[in-house]
Amino acid sequence: MIDIPPVWLIGMCVLAWLLSQHLSFGLSIESWFTDLLSGLLIGAGLILMLLAVTEMRKQRTTAFHILKRRNL
Repeated sequence: MIDIPPVWLIGMCVLAWLLSQHLSFGLSIESWFTDLLSGLLIGAGLILMLLAVTEMRKQRTTAFHILKRRNL
């Protein structure tokens, strides 16, 4: 098998999906609380990504700024 991390990630995602479709272990934790928690975690992740991008642009450390400096 190819030793490239994205290939392994895709392979493990496919394996997890196949297991979830064909084997039921009764491990589901679906409730209103898990829906709320997942929404809060996704929202917090998006906010952190936005803050990181704004900080990188403020410090001029994005790839765009680095390439622009090399061309000067």
